[in-house]
Amino acid sequence: MLAFVHVSKTAGTTITGILRRNFSRHHLDTRVIQDKPAITAAQLKRAQWIYPRIRSIAGHAVRTTSDLRRGFPGIRFHTFLRDPARRIVSAYLFDRGIDIAKRTWQPGDDVAVEMDFERYLRGFGDSYCRIFTGGQRADPAIEAVEREVAFIGLVEEFEESLALFRNWVGLPGFDVTYRRLNVGSSVAGKGKATEITAAIDRLVGTVKSVKGRPRFAALIEEVTAADRQVYGHVVRAIWPRLRERHSAGPGPFNFERDEARADTLAGRACRNLLGRPFVHLLTGPGSR
Repeated sequence: MLAFVHVSKTAGTTITGILRRNFSRHHLDTRVIQDKPAITAAQLKRAQWIYPRIRSIAGHAVRTTSDLRRGFPGIRFHTFLRDPARRIVSAYLFDRGIDIAKRTWQPGDDVAVEMDFERYLRGFGDSYCRIFTGGQRADPAIEAVEREVAFIGLVEEFEESLALFRNWVGLPGFDVTYRRLNVGSSVAGKGKATEITAAIDRLVGTVKSVKGRPRFAALIEEVTAADRQVYGHVVRAIWPRLRERHSAGPGPFNFERDEARADTLAGRACRNLLGRPFVHLLTGPGSR
């Protein structure tokens, strides 16, 4: 069983689309159970009553810190990571873009955006460390990804990562073509009223202008310090090993296709008709 640890704003929705298409009704999106906290082996075993032959799971609730490996000894954890400074800015733009689209928040003037951006940065924290250990220190997180995560792709090397991922999965015909999904705050304004799109565009412009200022650059560096250690280790040590073990050749690689599907009819039917209505009843908090 493949287990995708979906870290927000690291191309996770795009990767989930690839998994959905390849595994169809044998792929389980864990959000039909819960988005957090981490799902347990007992919950996944109960989900198998409806998804009897699960070969792939993905979601924010997939965590190496849970007991999934004890319940499923052959599980193979994988994830994608991104430069922490870029990720934190992307996360802010996406979250506030959604808020604007829902009309629950408005950016105001540049000073108001700067103050909100600063509050967001201070509350974001070292997410990689929390995801892989539940703590905030880099060394245990580095040990955890070395021990528990069999494949780590890089958003900054996305195309080659997909080529390596295909080889790592090792299934004949595994297809890594994709359409970009859930990219940037522009998603929040797609098809929305003109004033919403304009507000999001203003927000993006303001954040781009302030993120490089010394005060904000220093703050971003401060709040991502431990995550940058984890990411730096992946780039320096883990990524070269993956390239050597799962070599995809010299490239260049280009798997983006406008026509690439992010699901199958069978998978969507299983998720909508069985997964969403019944899996949570069997596996959620009320089922314990």
